Amino acid sequence: MTVFVILHYLNYEVTHKAVQAIVDNNFSDEYAIVVVDNGSKNGTGERLRSALSKYPFCKVLILEDNLGFARGNNEGYKYAKDTFNPDYIVVMNNDLFISDNETIKKIMNCYNQYHFHIMGPDIYSTLSKSHQNPMRQNTFSLDEINATIRALKRNLHINMATYYLFRYTYGTILNLYNANRRKTGKIMDHTKRQKNVVLHGACLVFSRLFIECEHNAFCPDTFLYYEEDILFQYCMNKKYVIIYEPSIKVEHLEDVSTNTENKSKYKKYIFRTKHLLHSANVFKRILESDSTN
Repeated sequence: MTVFVILHYLNYEVTHKAVQAIVDNNFSDEYAIVVVDNGSKNGTGERLRSALSKYPFCKVLILEDNLGFARGNNEGYKYAKDTFNPDYIVVMNNDLFISDNETIKKIMNCYNQYHFHIMGPDIYSTLSKSHQNPMRQNTFSLDEINATIRALKRNLHINMATYYLFRYTYGTILNLYNANRRKTGKIMDHTKRQKNVVLHGACLVFSRLFIECEHNAFCPDTFLYYEEDILFQYCMNKKYVIIYEPSIKVEHLEDVSTNTENKSKYKKYIFRTKHLLHSANVFKRILESDSTN
């Protein structure tokens, strides 16, 4: 059995469309859908629960507070694991669309051939018109993370006027982060299957090999950012197998939930920078711990 876990926040239309896309595939293999409302305060979790109640295989979990990306997804992952005893858990963003009715069969075929713990599909961003997987061959070094932390600290305390000047002249710190996310040292070929590479967190398939050993899908210490790198580092330490599978294709709208929030660009900048800094420090501690073991 395959369970799709979708993390919802605020945007009813996009999440409903993502669920409907899965349903419309009419998969011949057994599956279920778990939607996790991550503390939306606009009633969209209840709306989804009502609208999706016609599907007995679909469950909507409503969380009291926004737990962030990692812990929100972990709630859905744990519910799927404990309730369905699945062979695969597909953790996906609410702005991620699956339109291939052979997707589950392709997941099974990939597992039968490579016995992966985690697999990532070819993710095509409709916003940037680019393929987001694989992100890079390896994760960041401790020196790179330290440099990022220094830059984040410098830019966290700028005032609003300086922010808009900085944004106009150089671009935002988030653009720096996104550029670093794609940094590889070489161009990654999205057309070829690859092993043990850093995968994009918008869509990850966890197999029974992972599910039976791990209580969480993601490290619960972050709210946003660096989840993929922390997961990659953890998997490499555990000798887990990560596969990028280009035959499985999905579409990604990108940042729909965060863009739905009614915040000024400056407030979003501060919010994102704070969480980038926190997550970078979490990742730094992990890298330092690994280097001493």
